[in-house]
Amino acid sequence: MKIEDQKNEDIGIALNKLAREQDKYRLLASIATDLQVCKLEGIEPKEYVKELKDLIDGIYYSFK
Repeated sequence: MKIEDQKNEDIGIALNKLAREQDKYRLLASIATDLQVCKLEGIEPKEYVKELKDLIDGIYYSFK
């Protein structure tokens, strides 16, 4: 592999990692907003978090 190709691959990997980190930040910000709405509407925040956890667990266990 040429040095230039390796640099381009490294840049692509770094950009993908940055994009994933930004997506996680946006997701957490959205969840924080939803939790505030839960409090305002009298919905139990733990139930909402459990629903999210169950969704994430479903994705996680689909890879095993």
